[in-house]
Amino acid sequence: MKAFFAFLLFMIIGMLTKRLFFKTLSPSQESVLLSLARYKFLTTGQMLRLGIMTDRANLNKQISELRYWKNPLVGSATFGVNPKIGKLESLHHLTSHGAALIGERLSPTAPVRFPKANTVLFGQDYFHRIHTINTQIFIQERAFNDNVELLFFLVYFDKLSTGKTKGFRAETYIPF
Repeated sequence: MKAFFAFLLFMIIGMLTKRLFFKTLSPSQESVLLSLARYKFLTTGQMLRLGIMTDRANLNKQISELRYWKNPLVGSATFGVNPKIGKLESLHHLTSHGAALIGERLSPTAPVRFPKANTVLFGQDYFHRIHTINTQIFIQERAFNDNVELLFFLVYFDKLSTGKTKGFRAETYIPF
């Protein structure tokens, strides 16, 4: 009888998750990936604010599982300690494998934002990036609550290829 209930539980859990190359994505991990695709960089606190999960420890566990696959889906940048504030939260982002997974399986039509190269994030950028993303989250929450549709939202750290001449430029670049 125990074996039957164990099998039944296994089948129910299997129906609620997506199976990927002998790995399973939980619904919360799927939400983490889709949120990172939308905002490019997020801290654990920002993911909690977005309502992905309600418990920080469980969310960190889900992110950790995504970081330690053979081909990680999520990467993280750590910034150490600030003497006035204490430990700074890590910035999480999609890897190229995570972006490919979203494009192939989870949301093929959604735009996917992720760092295209191994760019170094500097401590001087940290607070500005965090506040920029907080502003974006606030504007999108406000628009949703007021039934307003945002057509797009561009930030300075999104880059576009300029072709063969100069490499990359900011997506918000205004030519004069």
